[in-house]
Amino acid sequence: MTHYVHIVPHTHFDAEVFINREATLQIGFSNIQDALRLLRSDPDFRFTLDQACYLEPYLRQHPEERRVFVEFVESGRIEIAGGTYVMPDLNLPSGESFIRQVLHGREFFEKELGVDVKAGWTIDSFGHHPQIPQLMLKSGFDYTVFQRVMRKNGPSEFFYRGLDGAMLRCHWMPVGYVVLRDAPGNLYEFGRFLEPKLEYLAAHARSTHLLALTGSDLTPPEPGLSRLVREYNECQDRYRLIFSSSREFFEAVEWNDAIPVVEEDLNPVFQGCYSARIEVKQENRELERLMTDWEKVDAMGRLLGIPETRNRRDAAWKNVLFNQFHDIIAGSHVDEVFFAAKRRFDHARSDAGDCIDAKLRAICRRIDTRGEGVPIVVFNTLGWERRDPVECTVVFSEPDVYDLEVRNARGEVVPSDLMDVERFACGGIRKTTVLFIANDVPAFGHEVYRVVRSTGVSSDTSIETSDPLGVREDKASGFIANEFYRLTFDLWNGLMIGFYDRVNGWESFPIRSRSATPS
Repeated sequence: MTHYVHIVPHTHFDAEVFINREATLQIGFSNIQDALRLLRSDPDFRFTLDQACYLEPYLRQHPEERRVFVEFVESGRIEIAGGTYVMPDLNLPSGESFIRQVLHGREFFEKELGVDVKAGWTIDSFGHHPQIPQLMLKSGFDYTVFQRVMRKNGPSEFFYRGLDGAMLRCHWMPVGYVVLRDAPGNLYEFGRFLEPKLEYLAAHARSTHLLALTGSDLTPPEPGLSRLVREYNECQDRYRLIFSSSREFFEAVEWNDAIPVVEEDLNPVFQGCYSARIEVKQENRELERLMTDWEKVDAMGRLLGIPETRNRRDAAWKNVLFNQFHDIIAGSHVDEVFFAAKRRFDHARSDAGDCIDAKLRAICRRIDTRGEGVPIVVFNTLGWERRDPVECTVVFSEPDVYDLEVRNARGEVVPSDLMDVERFACGGIRKTTVLFIANDVPAFGHEVYRVVRSTGVSSDTSIETSDPLGVREDKASGFIANEFYRLTFDLWNGLMIGFYDRVNGWESFPIRSRSATPS
């Protein structure tokens, strides 16, 4: 029986790991140049490239190569795989970030190269969470190729069933993406080097077609490989070596009921790097929230005729997306890369903060805020009604404002408190931070609240305290409670010593002080 070995020459672009981004780009550009020379001189040769983050600057820096590059893409001799801005980690970034990776990647590949990328190409990502099949299929990918987090005796071809039942065709590389890398230059040693690997691949395969990626991290293509392939094919018929692409391999495999289905959570085994450089993970999550808020307020503004800030926003997103490269966000990088990642986050945070603030101010100018007191516009960027505490700072020039209350758009007093109050000599409020509860702020909308002089009207609150009049007595303990819970504190050291569930009549831990019996 003959096995058909689909050899896919490639280079894995490590966007920024051991050297900085600029130095990495220059190595990547040199590797692309070497691949183009081989493609020109060897009609059998093929090559696979991925990640818009370096193909975009390559074509910008080398416009003289654009025509021949596009010709090789159109003829299928250069396969474009991945379809994302970088090759991201698939566990740490949010699903929204994965979609942005696809949007920015596909926009470049479709607009500049006319390619609808079908290969997922997550060859070096550290793991796959169980919603990846749904995300990939709905993002336009038909299949993916990867090397990590699979049982050693597992199948190399399988259907990966997602949480919604979606079935993604997958190939797991049992010996990684370097099958023919650094092969000996003579036929005898080449055969001895290659055949044990091919036997191992055949043992895991579910057809007579084997996928053999050859290339490594930031390495150039090997010029002598075509000669060795021809010589090897002429001397034996057990394996037929073919320069190919992932697309041709997946088309050659018969994806029938004999192909197993996997539903496992293919999550990381590299806990060391997943817990390293924790600041990168924290800042990534903060920036994901800021960037999506920026998109939402841009959309709100557009409905009101306020111009978008898309170009600036896209540039900021690319800083965040670049930091989601699997070796950056995971933590497996050197100090120079760590500090560069933090600078990219800082730039994105500054741009997002400036634009969100400017856009919200522009939106506020289109909202009718006329009326008594100081208007406070509370925005909700979520897709559901929201109830949350709000803090805002207000100042007064009139010296006779002694107490405040907060009213909603219906004129109802809402629970509030004053924090950090600065007063005039006469006792009037000069400046204060107001804390209040914003109730039922509509989804993707806003509510106008008003900070006004207190009328003495009580807000609807069930909060009780041990010192309701603010008179401090020599007590060992105190409490704060509402209709649901009662929290008791040791007033000498500030420790919480009791947590009583009033609804269920249950004390979560015993009280060890002279506080009153819960009621």
